[in-house]
Amino acid sequence: MASERQKDEILALESIYDDFYMNEETRTGIISIKTTLENAVTVKFEDSETKVSHLPPISLKINLRKEYPESLPPFFTLSCCWLDLEKLEKLHDLLLESFEKDEEVLFLWINIIQDELYEILELSGGVFIQKTQKKTIKKVECGNVLRSEYRDGAKMFANLVDFNSNAKKQEFNAKYVDCQICLSSKQGSKCELLFCGHVFCKECLAQFFKVLITEGSVLSLKCPDCGETVAYSTLKACVSEELFSRFEALMFQKGLDGMDDIAYCPRASCRMPSIILSKEDRIAICSVCQFAFCNLCFRSSHFPAPCPVNSKQAKQIISEYEEAEKSGDNKKVQALMAKYGRNISTIIEQHKSMSFIRENSVSCPKCNQAIIKSDGCNKMVCGTCATYFCYLCGRIVDKANPYSHFNANNSQCFGRLFEGATIDAGLEEYFDLIL
Repeated sequence: MASERQKDEILALESIYDDFYMNEETRTGIISIKTTLENAVTVKFEDSETKVSHLPPISLKINLRKEYPESLPPFFTLSCCWLDLEKLEKLHDLLLESFEKDEEVLFLWINIIQDELYEILELSGGVFIQKTQKKTIKKVECGNVLRSEYRDGAKMFANLVDFNSNAKKQEFNAKYVDCQICLSSKQGSKCELLFCGHVFCKECLAQFFKVLITEGSVLSLKCPDCGETVAYSTLKACVSEELFSRFEALMFQKGLDGMDDIAYCPRASCRMPSIILSKEDRIAICSVCQFAFCNLCFRSSHFPAPCPVNSKQAKQIISEYEEAEKSGDNKKVQALMAKYGRNISTIIEQHKSMSFIRENSVSCPKCNQAIIKSDGCNKMVCGTCATYFCYLCGRIVDKANPYSHFNANNSQCFGRLFEGATIDAGLEEYFDLIL
Protein backbone atom coordinates (compact mmCIF):
# COMPACT_ATOMS: atom_id res chain seq x y z
CA MET A 1 0.00 0.00 0.00
CA ALA A 2 2.79 2.40 0.98
CA SER A 3 4.68 1.74 -2.22
CA GLU A 4 1.65 2.62 -4.37
CA ARG A 5 1.04 5.83 -2.46
CA GLN A 6 4.68 6.77 -2.90
CA LYS A 7 4.45 6.14 -6.66
CA ASP A 8 1.34 8.29 -6.94
CA GLU A 9 3.02 11.12 -5.05
CA ILE A 10 6.14 10.91 -7.22
CA LEU A 11 4.07 10.99 -10.43
CA ALA A 12 2.25 14.07 -9.18
CA LEU A 13 5.50 15.86 -8.31
CA GLU A 14 7.10 15.00 -11.66
CA SER A 15 4.10 16.46 -13.48
CA ILE A 16 4.34 19.71 -11.48
CA TYR A 17 8.11 20.27 -11.25
CA ASP A 18 10.30 19.87 -14.32
CA ASP A 19 13.50 19.69 -12.28
CA PHE A 20 12.29 16.96 -9.93
CA TYR A 21 14.18 13.70 -10.44
CA MET A 22 13.36 10.33 -8.79
CA ASN A 23 15.18 6.99 -8.93
CA GLU A 24 12.47 4.37 -8.42
CA GLU A 25 14.90 1.56 -7.62
CA THR A 26 16.64 3.36 -4.77
CA ARG A 27 13.57 5.46 -3.97
CA THR A 28 15.77 8.57 -3.76
CA GLY A 29 14.92 11.85 -5.41
CA ILE A 30 16.25 15.40 -5.64
CA ILE A 31 14.85 18.81 -6.48
CA SER A 32 16.33 22.33 -6.54
CA ILE A 33 13.85 24.75 -5.02
CA LYS A 34 13.92 28.44 -5.92
CA THR A 35 13.03 30.70 -3.04
CA THR A 36 10.45 33.41 -3.66
CA LEU A 37 11.58 36.69 -2.09
CA GLU A 38 8.87 39.13 -1.05
CA ASN A 39 11.38 41.98 -1.09
CA ALA A 40 15.03 42.43 -1.93
CA VAL A 41 17.29 40.85 0.70
CA THR A 42 20.39 42.52 2.08
CA VAL A 43 23.43 40.24 1.93
CA LYS A 44 26.21 41.29 4.30
CA PHE A 45 29.83 40.22 4.51
CA GLU A 46 32.16 42.08 6.85
CA ASP A 47 32.00 45.76 5.73
CA SER A 48 30.36 44.97 2.39
CA GLU A 49 26.67 44.63 1.70
CA THR A 50 24.36 44.49 -1.30
CA LYS A 51 20.68 43.94 -2.03
CA VAL A 52 19.63 40.92 -4.06
CA SER A 53 16.24 39.89 -5.40
CA HIS A 54 17.34 36.37 -6.36
CA LEU A 55 19.13 33.76 -4.26
CA PRO A 56 20.51 30.37 -5.33
CA PRO A 57 18.10 27.43 -4.90
CA ILE A 58 18.01 25.10 -1.92
CA SER A 59 18.53 21.44 -2.74
CA LEU A 60 16.19 18.89 -1.15
CA LYS A 61 17.29 15.27 -1.49
CA ILE A 62 14.80 12.66 -0.22
CA ASN A 63 14.89 8.95 0.56
CA LEU A 64 11.45 7.33 0.80
CA ARG A 65 11.66 4.69 3.48
CA LYS A 66 9.03 1.93 3.71
CA GLU A 67 7.27 3.50 6.69
CA TYR A 68 6.44 6.67 4.70
CA PRO A 69 3.82 8.10 4.69
CA GLU A 70 1.98 5.89 7.21
CA SER A 71 4.16 6.45 10.26
CA LEU A 72 7.47 8.19 9.49
CA PRO A 73 8.61 11.06 7.26
CA PRO A 74 11.18 10.49 4.50
CA PHE A 75 14.88 10.78 5.20
CA PHE A 76 16.18 13.98 3.61
CA THR A 77 19.25 16.11 3.05
CA LEU A 78 19.10 19.90 2.90
CA SER A 79 21.89 21.61 0.96
CA CYS A 80 22.37 25.35 0.50
CA CYS A 81 25.34 27.50 -0.52
CA TRP A 82 24.27 30.65 1.32
CA LEU A 83 22.61 29.49 4.56
CA ASP A 84 24.75 28.53 7.55
CA LEU A 85 24.13 25.32 9.51
CA GLU A 86 22.15 27.13 12.21
CA LYS A 87 19.58 28.40 9.70
CA LEU A 88 19.45 25.04 7.91
CA GLU A 89 18.75 23.28 11.19
CA LYS A 90 15.89 25.67 11.91
CA LEU A 91 14.40 24.87 8.50
CA HIS A 92 14.97 21.14 9.06
CA ASP A 93 13.07 21.18 12.36
CA LEU A 94 10.16 23.03 10.77
CA LEU A 95 9.88 20.47 7.97
CA LEU A 96 9.80 17.62 10.46
CA GLU A 97 7.13 19.36 12.53
CA SER A 98 4.92 19.74 9.47
CA PHE A 99 4.76 15.96 8.92
CA GLU A 100 1.59 14.20 10.07
CA LYS A 101 1.19 10.45 10.04
CA ASP A 102 -0.54 8.93 7.05
CA GLU A 103 -0.21 12.21 5.09
CA GLU A 104 2.01 12.79 2.03
CA VAL A 105 4.31 15.69 2.83
CA LEU A 106 6.73 16.25 -0.08
CA PHE A 107 4.56 18.83 -1.87
CA LEU A 108 4.10 20.69 1.43
CA TRP A 109 7.85 20.73 2.09
CA ILE A 110 8.59 22.14 -1.35
CA ASN A 111 5.98 24.87 -0.84
CA ILE A 112 7.40 25.77 2.59
CA ILE A 113 10.91 26.18 1.18
CA GLN A 114 9.68 27.98 -1.91
CA ASP A 115 7.09 30.38 -0.49
CA GLU A 116 7.58 30.66 3.28
CA LEU A 117 11.35 30.67 3.73
CA TYR A 118 11.49 34.50 3.68
CA GLU A 119 9.36 34.70 6.85
CA ILE A 120 10.55 31.48 8.51
CA LEU A 121 14.21 32.48 8.47
CA GLU A 122 13.46 36.21 8.88
CA LEU A 123 15.33 37.13 5.71
CA SER A 124 14.02 40.69 5.97
CA GLY A 125 16.82 41.19 8.50
CA GLY A 126 19.39 40.20 5.89
CA VAL A 127 21.67 37.27 5.13
CA PHE A 128 24.98 37.35 6.99
CA ILE A 129 27.89 35.55 5.34
CA GLN A 130 30.57 34.39 7.76
CA LYS A 131 34.22 34.91 6.87
CA THR A 132 34.97 31.21 7.23
CA GLN A 133 32.92 28.18 8.18
CA LYS A 134 34.87 25.32 9.71
CA LYS A 135 31.98 22.86 9.84
CA THR A 136 29.82 22.62 6.73
CA ILE A 137 28.05 19.26 7.19
CA LYS A 138 25.90 18.16 10.10
CA LYS A 139 24.17 14.82 10.56
CA VAL A 140 21.02 15.12 12.63
CA GLU A 141 20.07 12.38 15.13
CA CYS A 142 17.11 11.22 13.05
CA GLY A 143 19.44 10.42 10.16
CA ASN A 144 18.92 13.53 8.07
CA VAL A 145 21.86 15.56 6.77
CA LEU A 146 22.43 19.33 6.54
CA ARG A 147 25.01 20.79 4.13
CA SER A 148 26.11 24.42 4.14
CA GLU A 149 28.20 24.51 1.01
CA TYR A 150 30.63 27.34 1.58
CA ARG A 151 33.88 27.83 3.46
CA ASP A 152 35.22 31.11 2.03
CA GLY A 153 32.84 33.97 2.83
CA ALA A 154 34.43 36.41 0.36
CA LYS A 155 33.94 34.03 -2.56
CA MET A 156 30.39 33.25 -1.50
CA PHE A 157 29.51 36.96 -1.31
CA ALA A 158 30.86 37.47 -4.84
CA ASN A 159 28.97 34.38 -6.06
CA LEU A 160 25.68 35.69 -4.66
CA VAL A 161 26.18 39.02 -6.41
CA ASP A 162 26.89 37.23 -9.71
CA PHE A 163 23.94 34.87 -9.29
CA ASN A 164 21.56 37.75 -8.65
CA SER A 165 22.88 39.65 -11.67
CA ASN A 166 22.52 36.64 -13.98
CA ALA A 167 19.05 35.78 -12.66
CA LYS A 168 17.84 39.34 -13.20
CA LYS A 169 19.29 39.26 -16.71
CA GLN A 170 17.45 36.02 -17.53
CA GLU A 171 14.24 37.43 -16.10
CA PHE A 172 14.67 40.62 -18.14
CA ASN A 173 15.49 38.74 -21.37
CA ALA A 174 12.29 36.70 -21.16
CA LYS A 175 9.86 39.63 -21.07
CA TYR A 176 8.92 42.45 -23.45
CA VAL A 177 10.02 45.99 -22.62
CA ASP A 178 9.74 49.46 -24.19
CA CYS A 179 12.84 51.24 -25.52
CA GLN A 180 12.97 54.77 -24.10
CA ILE A 181 14.50 56.14 -27.32
CA CYS A 182 12.48 54.65 -30.19
CA LEU A 183 9.51 53.73 -27.90
CA SER A 184 9.21 50.31 -29.57
CA SER A 185 8.24 47.22 -27.57
CA LYS A 186 10.93 44.56 -27.92
CA GLN A 187 12.00 41.36 -26.21
CA GLY A 188 14.39 41.96 -23.34
CA SER A 189 17.14 39.91 -25.00
CA LYS A 190 17.30 42.61 -27.69
CA CYS A 191 17.54 45.41 -25.14
CA GLU A 192 19.85 46.58 -22.38
CA LEU A 193 18.84 47.33 -18.80
CA LEU A 194 21.29 49.91 -17.44
CA PHE A 195 22.37 50.15 -13.80
CA CYS A 196 20.18 53.23 -13.38
CA GLY A 197 17.09 51.20 -14.40
CA HIS A 198 16.48 52.79 -17.81
CA VAL A 199 15.86 50.48 -20.77
CA PHE A 200 16.97 50.95 -24.38
CA CYS A 201 17.09 48.60 -27.34
CA LYS A 202 20.57 47.61 -28.50
CA GLU A 203 20.06 49.21 -31.92
CA CYS A 204 19.40 52.66 -30.43
CA LEU A 205 22.24 52.36 -27.92
CA ALA A 206 24.62 51.17 -30.64
CA GLN A 207 23.88 54.25 -32.75
CA PHE A 208 24.14 56.54 -29.73
CA PHE A 209 27.50 55.06 -28.68
CA LYS A 210 28.83 55.05 -32.25
CA VAL A 211 28.31 58.79 -32.68
CA LEU A 212 30.03 59.65 -29.38
CA ILE A 213 33.00 57.32 -29.91
CA THR A 214 33.49 58.51 -33.49
CA GLU A 215 33.52 62.12 -32.27
CA GLY A 216 35.91 61.20 -29.45
CA SER A 217 33.43 62.20 -26.74
CA VAL A 218 34.06 59.08 -24.66
CA LEU A 219 33.42 60.84 -21.36
CA SER A 220 29.85 61.45 -22.55
CA LEU A 221 29.10 57.72 -22.83
CA LYS A 222 26.37 57.76 -20.21
CA CYS A 223 22.70 56.89 -19.95
CA PRO A 224 20.85 58.95 -22.60
CA ASP A 225 18.11 59.62 -20.05
CA CYS A 226 19.72 60.42 -16.69
CA GLY A 227 23.44 60.67 -17.41
CA GLU A 228 24.51 57.79 -15.15
CA THR A 229 27.68 55.92 -16.09
CA VAL A 230 27.26 52.99 -18.50
CA ALA A 231 29.01 49.69 -17.72
CA TYR A 232 31.79 48.57 -20.06
CA SER A 233 29.96 45.26 -20.53
CA THR A 234 26.91 47.14 -21.86
CA LEU A 235 29.05 49.17 -24.23
CA LYS A 236 30.87 46.08 -25.49
CA ALA A 237 27.58 44.27 -26.12
CA CYS A 238 26.29 47.12 -28.32
CA VAL A 239 29.23 48.17 -30.52
CA SER A 240 31.62 46.45 -32.92
CA GLU A 241 35.07 45.24 -31.83
CA GLU A 242 36.69 47.98 -33.91
CA LEU A 243 34.61 50.69 -32.26
CA PHE A 244 35.21 49.26 -28.79
CA SER A 245 38.97 49.21 -29.47
CA ARG A 246 38.78 52.89 -30.42
CA PHE A 247 36.88 53.56 -27.20
CA GLU A 248 39.58 51.82 -25.12
CA ALA A 249 42.33 53.76 -26.92
CA LEU A 250 40.54 57.07 -26.29
CA MET A 251 39.98 56.23 -22.63
CA PHE A 252 43.66 55.34 -22.29
CA GLN A 253 44.51 58.69 -23.84
CA LYS A 254 42.16 60.48 -21.42
CA GLY A 255 43.80 58.65 -18.55
CA LEU A 256 47.26 59.80 -19.63
CA ASP A 257 45.99 63.35 -20.06
CA GLY A 258 44.80 63.32 -16.47
CA MET A 259 48.19 62.24 -15.07
CA ASP A 260 50.25 65.16 -13.79
CA ASP A 261 53.57 63.37 -14.36
CA ILE A 262 53.00 62.74 -18.09
CA ALA A 263 53.57 65.17 -20.97
CA TYR A 264 53.45 64.53 -24.71
CA CYS A 265 56.54 64.91 -26.86
CA PRO A 266 56.12 68.18 -28.86
CA ARG A 267 57.84 66.80 -31.97
CA ALA A 268 55.26 66.39 -34.73
CA SER A 269 56.84 63.11 -35.85
CA CYS A 270 56.63 61.60 -32.36
CA ARG A 271 53.86 62.86 -30.00
CA MET A 272 54.50 59.98 -27.59
CA PRO A 273 53.69 60.22 -23.85
CA SER A 274 56.79 61.13 -21.85
CA ILE A 275 57.56 61.06 -18.14
CA ILE A 276 58.24 64.38 -16.42
CA LEU A 277 61.55 63.80 -14.63
CA SER A 278 61.42 66.94 -12.51
CA LYS A 279 58.51 69.31 -12.00
CA GLU A 280 60.79 71.85 -10.32
CA ASP A 281 63.22 71.86 -13.25
CA ARG A 282 60.36 71.50 -15.77
CA ILE A 283 62.17 68.72 -17.66
CA ALA A 284 60.55 65.84 -19.53
CA ILE A 285 62.38 63.37 -21.77
CA CYS A 286 60.62 61.42 -24.50
CA SER A 287 61.23 57.69 -24.07
CA VAL A 288 61.03 57.17 -27.85
CA CYS A 289 63.05 59.97 -29.49
CA GLN A 290 64.93 61.07 -26.31
CA PHE A 291 64.01 64.73 -26.88
CA ALA A 292 64.38 66.76 -23.66
CA PHE A 293 61.76 69.48 -23.40
CA CYS A 294 60.03 71.84 -20.99
CA ASN A 295 56.74 70.32 -19.87
CA LEU A 296 55.17 73.78 -19.51
CA CYS A 297 55.92 75.54 -22.82
CA PHE A 298 56.99 72.39 -24.78
CA ARG A 299 60.11 74.05 -26.17
CA SER A 300 63.58 72.57 -25.76
CA SER A 301 64.55 72.33 -22.11
CA HIS A 302 65.68 75.79 -20.95
CA PHE A 303 65.89 75.50 -17.15
CA PRO A 304 66.62 77.63 -15.13
CA ALA A 305 65.42 80.36 -17.53
CA PRO A 306 61.65 81.02 -17.45
CA CYS A 307 59.49 80.07 -20.41
CA PRO A 308 59.80 82.62 -23.27
CA VAL A 309 56.64 84.44 -24.30
CA ASN A 310 55.50 86.51 -27.27
CA SER A 311 53.31 89.60 -27.05
CA LYS A 312 50.07 87.66 -27.50
CA GLN A 313 51.03 85.19 -24.77
CA ALA A 314 52.18 88.01 -22.51
CA LYS A 315 48.77 89.66 -22.78
CA GLN A 316 47.08 86.39 -21.82
CA ILE A 317 49.53 85.80 -18.94
CA ILE A 318 48.96 89.28 -17.56
CA SER A 319 45.20 88.84 -17.76
CA GLU A 320 45.34 85.47 -15.96
CA TYR A 321 47.80 86.74 -13.34
CA GLU A 322 45.84 89.87 -12.51
CA GLU A 323 42.57 87.92 -12.37
CA ALA A 324 44.15 85.29 -10.07
CA GLU A 325 45.53 87.98 -7.74
CA LYS A 326 42.21 89.79 -7.69
CA SER A 327 40.24 86.62 -6.85
CA GLY A 328 42.83 85.36 -4.35
CA ASP A 329 43.58 82.22 -6.38
CA ASN A 330 47.03 81.52 -4.92
CA LYS A 331 47.27 78.16 -6.67
CA LYS A 332 46.93 79.85 -10.06
CA VAL A 333 49.44 82.56 -9.11
CA GLN A 334 51.99 79.92 -8.05
CA ALA A 335 51.44 77.95 -11.27
CA LEU A 336 52.13 81.06 -13.39
CA MET A 337 55.22 81.90 -11.36
CA ALA A 338 56.48 78.31 -11.73
CA LYS A 339 56.11 78.54 -15.49
CA TYR A 340 57.34 82.07 -16.15
CA GLY A 341 59.60 82.67 -13.17
CA ARG A 342 59.37 85.06 -10.28
CA ASN A 343 60.15 87.92 -12.69
CA ILE A 344 56.58 87.77 -13.97
CA SER A 345 56.32 91.42 -12.90
CA THR A 346 59.04 92.16 -15.48
CA ILE A 347 56.91 90.48 -18.14
CA ILE A 348 54.02 92.71 -17.14
CA GLU A 349 56.14 95.88 -17.30
CA GLN A 350 57.72 94.89 -20.61
CA HIS A 351 54.33 94.15 -22.10
CA LYS A 352 52.96 97.49 -20.96
CA SER A 353 56.02 99.26 -22.39
CA MET A 354 55.69 97.48 -25.72
CA SER A 355 51.97 98.24 -25.82
CA PHE A 356 52.70 101.93 -25.21
CA ILE A 357 55.36 101.96 -27.95
CA ARG A 358 53.03 100.27 -30.45
CA GLU A 359 50.22 102.71 -29.70
CA ASN A 360 52.33 105.91 -29.60
CA SER A 361 55.19 105.42 -32.06
CA VAL A 362 55.87 105.25 -35.78
CA SER A 363 58.52 103.16 -37.49
CA CYS A 364 61.44 104.57 -39.40
CA PRO A 365 60.70 103.89 -43.10
CA LYS A 366 64.32 102.76 -43.62
CA CYS A 367 65.44 100.74 -40.56
CA ASN A 368 62.03 100.17 -38.95
CA GLN A 369 63.17 101.61 -35.61
CA ALA A 370 60.24 102.66 -33.38
CA ILE A 371 60.23 106.43 -32.80
CA ILE A 372 58.05 108.43 -30.41
CA LYS A 373 57.50 112.15 -30.92
CA SER A 374 57.10 113.87 -27.59
CA ASP A 375 56.78 117.39 -29.01
CA GLY A 376 57.81 119.63 -31.89
CA CYS A 377 57.13 119.53 -35.61
CA ASN A 378 56.39 116.52 -37.80
CA LYS A 379 59.80 116.46 -39.49
CA MET A 380 61.59 113.50 -37.91
CA VAL A 381 65.20 112.29 -37.92
CA CYS A 382 65.84 108.62 -37.05
CA GLY A 383 68.36 108.34 -34.25
CA THR A 384 69.55 105.00 -35.58
CA CYS A 385 70.08 105.53 -39.32
CA ALA A 386 69.75 109.39 -39.52
CA THR A 387 66.98 109.17 -42.12
CA TYR A 388 64.72 112.24 -42.48
CA PHE A 389 61.02 111.39 -42.77
CA CYS A 390 57.51 112.73 -42.19
CA TYR A 391 55.91 111.69 -38.91
CA LEU A 392 52.41 111.97 -40.41
CA CYS A 393 52.68 109.92 -43.61
CA GLY A 394 55.95 108.05 -42.99
CA ARG A 395 57.61 109.11 -46.27
CA ILE A 396 61.35 109.81 -46.51
CA VAL A 397 61.93 113.54 -47.14
CA ASP A 398 64.80 115.47 -48.74
CA LYS A 399 67.61 115.76 -46.21
CA ALA A 400 68.82 119.05 -47.75
CA ASN A 401 65.38 120.68 -47.63
CA PRO A 402 63.10 118.53 -45.44
CA TYR A 403 60.48 121.27 -45.06
CA SER A 404 59.65 121.27 -48.76
CA HIS A 405 57.46 118.22 -48.09
CA PHE A 406 55.19 120.40 -45.98
CA ASN A 407 55.23 123.38 -48.44
CA ALA A 408 54.43 121.62 -51.71
CA ASN A 409 50.84 122.16 -52.81
CA ASN A 410 50.57 118.60 -54.13
CA SER A 411 51.76 117.03 -50.84
CA GLN A 412 49.19 115.32 -48.61
CA CYS A 413 51.00 116.91 -45.66
CA PHE A 414 50.88 120.48 -47.04
CA GLY A 415 50.70 122.98 -44.19
CA ARG A 416 50.75 120.26 -41.54
CA LEU A 417 54.27 120.72 -40.20
CA PHE A 418 53.02 121.58 -36.70
CA GLU A 419 49.86 119.50 -36.72
CA GLY A 420 49.40 117.99 -33.27
CA ALA A 421 52.30 120.00 -31.79
CA THR A 422 52.18 122.63 -29.05
CA ILE A 423 54.48 125.60 -29.75
CA ASP A 424 54.65 129.18 -28.47
CA ALA A 425 53.77 132.18 -30.65
CA GLY A 426 57.39 133.39 -31.09
CA LEU A 427 58.59 130.05 -32.40
CA GLU A 428 55.64 129.84 -34.77
CA GLU A 429 56.59 133.27 -36.27
CA TYR A 430 60.15 132.03 -36.74
CA PHE A 431 59.03 128.99 -38.70
CA ASP A 432 56.70 131.15 -40.78
CA LEU A 433 59.73 133.20 -41.86
CA ILE A 434 61.94 130.24 -42.81
CA LEU A 435 59.13 128.43 -44.58
